[in-house]
Amino acid sequence: MTNVTSESNLSPARARLLQNMHDNAFGRILGLSVRQGEPVFDPPPMVKRSHRFGRGAESYRPDQRQMRELKRDVVELFAIFDREISMDIEELKFEDGLPVSMIVIAKDRA
Repeated sequence: MTNVTSESNLSPARARLLQNMHDNAFGRILGLSVRQGEPVFDPPPMVKRSHRFGRGAESYRPDQRQMRELKRDVVELFAIFDREISMDIEELKFEDGLPVSMIVIAKDRA
């Protein structure tokens, strides 16, 4: 999936994750696993929506161009998926429908 820059080229699992962030606009996805570079939805992760007063989730709607071309933050997130292959994400924070940070559960390699 490296070098994917368009939403139409995403795998179904990556498109589902991106759509979830777009639909909820502000919040966190908790307990998301990534296996073989793809987000896993069985079991489903928990989504915690944030409501921003004055610019709440209901007012956010990505324009059509944003839906077609992947933003740099999304490309970076999926590049991490490609590089790490398998990981457990404790928390993926998103704002304006885009990923901004994540906390990954690291396995002790000692």
